[in-house]
Amino acid sequence: MFWVHPETMGSKPPAMQGHGAVKHGVNLYLAGGCDYRAETCYNDTYLLNTETLFWTKVDIPDDKVFAAREEFSLNAKGAFLYAFGGCQML
Repeated sequence: MFWVHPETMGSKPPAMQGHGAVKHGVNLYLAGGCDYRAETCYNDTYLLNTETLFWTKVDIPDDKVFAAREEFSLNAKGAFLYAFGGCQML
């Protein structure tokens, strides 16, 4: 058991806190989160292929995108990601 800091490629997500994360197969999904220094929250979703270490920004249709938020639960079921709870920066 030890930590490593692997070099990744692709469209890396911005620095944030309070994001949701879930592993589904070989992919790790990151969504939402806030950057308090920039005073902004995100509703973007990124995936990291844990075998190739390549980041991709996921293109989600406007009618399926959740509101920008932090501190929420992210879950995967089949081809869907579900976000529960959370809040927006005031």
